[in-house]
Amino acid sequence: MTNPLQPSNRALYKNPQTTMPMPAASGMPVAYYESTKVRLQWVLQADGSYLAQWSTPVFNLRPDLRSAGGTPKSGVPIWSTGARLYIQVSNLLNGGPDTTKGLRVESFESGAIAYGDVRNGFSSVERVTAASDITADFMLGTNQPDRVIVTFAPLGEATPVRFWGLQLNFRKEAADWNADQILYVESAYY
Repeated sequence: MTNPLQPSNRALYKNPQTTMPMPAASGMPVAYYESTKVRLQWVLQADGSYLAQWSTPVFNLRPDLRSAGGTPKSGVPIWSTGARLYIQVSNLLNGGPDTTKGLRVESFESGAIAYGDVRNGFSSVERVTAASDITADFMLGTNQPDRVIVTFAPLGEATPVRFWGLQLNFRKEAADWNADQILYVESAYY
């Protein structure tokens, strides 16, 4: 009779490169999220301005707590407390130099220390910061590049808040509007 704990060259334990005789790990957590590239959809507002909104999903920044207290598993798990959200906005010059003329960009952060009872349709992840004008990150004067990358750190110091998300509002006044102004947004969290 053979000992099943001893390495061999059969089935699961076949080990031609003399590494440890065990299968490769699968289903391991990763510290990375990537969105698809989306085109901003501009909507005419009652005041005559144009507004385009973009937002992230809710991120679970403490996935190690996912089973604590029997709470439901919610949010996109990010397994690194030092990770940052990177947002790339591209095509800033597609309509010529006027694409960024009059453009205003604001960011809003949402967060919660607990998700709430999602089984009953309640979530406590709501806006927790005032609007921040980040227009200066997009307007770079005569050397305006076609794309910019802005970085966001979640709320909290060494350890981020458990649930967090971000929304960007892009606004242009009617006088600065041009239908050829097509902007794209994509993001990554690592």
